[in-house]
Amino acid sequence: MIVLFENHKTSFLLKMNTQGIEEMLKYIEDGSIKSKIQIPIIHLRQERKLTIKIDADIDEMLIHKDEIELYMDEEELAYFYERLCHAFTNNCFYPAEVCERKYQNQYVTIYCDTIPFG
Repeated sequence: MIVLFENHKTSFLLKMNTQGIEEMLKYIEDGSIKSKIQIPIIHLRQERKLTIKIDADIDEMLIHKDEIELYMDEEELAYFYERLCHAFTNNCFYPAEVCERKYQNQYVTIYCDTIPFG
């Protein structure tokens, strides 16, 4: 399970359990040779797709009816992947910040957290 919450006007939180971490890792591995990765998530209680587009020149996040677009460069994506691997074995995503992106004419921070296994 991967859920995207809007915490505040300036922050979003990706929250996932172990199954969600496994899915995210798989989608990143499978899509890393392409220019975009699509991951099913839940946002505002609806199923949507999180599309990570690999582009170092764009720093935006866009929310559409059925899709959330997030632009990341290859280095950011690799670091996100590394921390997801760590979170899978230690149930702790650290540091929590994934990236900062422009959303609706202001910058927001996207964080990640795990749901306790127990």
